Amino acid sequence: MRCAEKPRTIALYAVKLARLLEFDPLASGRLDWIDESLIESYVEERRKRVAPATVNRQLATLRRALRLAYEWKVIDRVPRIRLLPGERTRDFVLPYQ
Repeated sequence: MRCAEKPRTIALYAVKLARLLEFDPLASGRLDWIDESLIESYVEERRKRVAPATVNRQLATLRRALRLAYEWKVIDRVPRIRLLPGERTRDFVLPYQ
């Protein structure tokens, strides 16, 4: 509901969630079965096909979903999700005018 006025945010989460659910152990499991080892399996599988930045956005989506599940008392703990190193960053410099 917080993103109801931001359809692009909803669309982004939908795309990232669809990619997460392409990994069968995530798609067929329960939320309380998701742990660090399952997440690491996902990272290893996904890293074969896409760049670290792409995997990191998907992991951020999973982290958000699990934190909401914890907040709503659906799960008892949120597994630790570590993002991959090697993501290129951009530095923006604003000129003085």
